[in-house]
Amino acid sequence: TLGEQEKKQPQKPLGEIERIKLRILVADDNPLVRNILVLLLQSMGHIVDVIDDGQKLLAKLNSEYSCDLVITDFEMPNIDGLEAFKIIRETEKLRKLPVFIVTGNSVRLEKEMEKRGVIAPYLAKPYTTNALSAKIKELTQSETVLLAK
Repeated sequence: TLGEQEKKQPQKPLGEIERIKLRILVADDNPLVRNILVLLLQSMGHIVDVIDDGQKLLAKLNSEYSCDLVITDFEMPNIDGLEAFKIIRETEKLRKLPVFIVTGNSVRLEKEMEKRGVIAPYLAKPYTTNALSAKIKELTQSETVLLAK
């Protein structure tokens, strides 16, 4: 009977039921900050790839590479995170890819968003694991976002 089958199934903790494993591309030029973010994301069960500047980020995204989410630092060499975000949104095949910026300088980021006419989701450093997890969930579990295969 159904009741007996339910008893045989081990109950998973609620956190495990809600956890979705994503392939996340992290772009940050600071190795220490990048490694901390990678460890946090891996501890949440995600698969993480890394890149160290905005130009390389765009090149990787325009290749055959596929991911579910991009987390980019704001201040990076060649192309900053805000410009990368803008280019991603203007690129047809990447337009629906969830992206957010992490920054240690949210005042400057907000001024740049206003100046450039771009509004991007961001998370201010330092951030908690819960804030990071909530931002990921907010951007990847909405019905308007299509996850990469």
